[in-house]
Amino acid sequence: MEYIITYTIPDPMRRWRLIKVLTSFHATVDWDAGVAQCRLDTQQLKQLRSALEFMVEPDQDAIFIQSSDTRRAPILIGAASLSDLNKKRL
Repeated sequence: MEYIITYTIPDPMRRWRLIKVLTSFHATVDWDAGVAQCRLDTQQLKQLRSALEFMVEPDQDAIFIQSSDTRRAPILIGAASLSDLNKKRL
C-alpha cells in the first residue's frame, strides 16, 4: 500500500537520521517539504513505525503516516496531533 509521510524535525541530525531510515525503506523524500512517499506491506509498516518511534524526541518531533486508503486513521508519532494535521491541510 502507498503511504505519505510528513515530518517536522527541528534538529538537523535527527532529521538526517529520519531521512536515512525512510530511504532504507525505498521512500522518495522531498527534503524541502518534509514529505516522503513509499510503498510498504504490513510488516514493513510495522518495522518503519518502530524505527521512527525509537528515534524521535516525543516532545519535539512530529511524524504523520497516512495510507492511500483514507478510511484508515493516520499514524501519529511523537508530538504529532490531528489538529496539527488539519492545519497543514489548510
